Amino acid sequence: MSEWKIEAAQTIQFDEIPSDLRVNLVGGEIELKAGEGPATLEVRYVTGPELQVRLDHGRLEIVQEHPHPSWGLNKVSASLALQVPTDCKVDLEAVSASVLAEGLAADVKLETVSGEIALESLSGKTRATTVSGELNVRGQSGELRGETVSGDVTLDAYLANSVRLESVSGDVTADLQQAGSSAAAEVQTVSGAVYLRLASEPSQQVRVESVSGRLTSSFPELKAKNGPGSRTLKGALGDGQGEVRVSTVSGAVAVLAEASA
Repeated sequence: MSEWKIEAAQTIQFDEIPSDLRVNLVGGEIELKAGEGPATLEVRYVTGPELQVRLDHGRLEIVQEHPHPSWGLNKVSASLALQVPTDCKVDLEAVSASVLAEGLAADVKLETVSGEIALESLSGKTRATTVSGELNVRGQSGELRGETVSGDVTLDAYLANSVRLESVSGDVTADLQQAGSSAAAEVQTVSGAVYLRLASEPSQQVRVESVSGRLTSSFPELKAKNGPGSRTLKGALGDGQGEVRVSTVSGAVAVLAEASA
């Protein structure tokens, strides 16, 4: 087992290849990228308690403890840049730290309170959760579950077959134009608005439900039905291999077609 205690800027090149990464931070930022060659950790700064790093039999742990509630969050932070193998599993928890994860193929689990989460070109099973931070996802080719309370969610160029996005008051914008023909997409909000963009010739069964939110669509095949305490918009697009389900309480929903060239 190898251990480091880091109080200032430092770069570590690991002799052992990590297969499992656990990170626990308070504030600051972390960039996590898959790459070839040795795994490396670049610590740009540390504020507050030292950063504890441990590598044991493929499990890499990076932790900065929050010593006492009397310490303000701005007094406990670190800025990290990590390169790990593509197939390294990730479990990361943070309070206000922002997170960027790119190019990973294994399972990824990210949780923050107010930190922004950005995901780029992940192909494994991914779960990202934040309370008030934004969630931005691009080029996801693996199963995705994203959850926020008030943070907005943006999904761009989704390439896989299973996505579930949930928010309370945050808006959800999802580009499903490149999703697989049998893709299943589910979006739920309370008051947050939902904007979905489908291919110009989609292949989905669509069902949109809301208690009081306004429902609109670019597709005449989707039929609206409004009643007391219930509004729906549903129908089959193309051969209906895939499925899109949206549910809100008061949030508006727009189902849009791919923009013409």
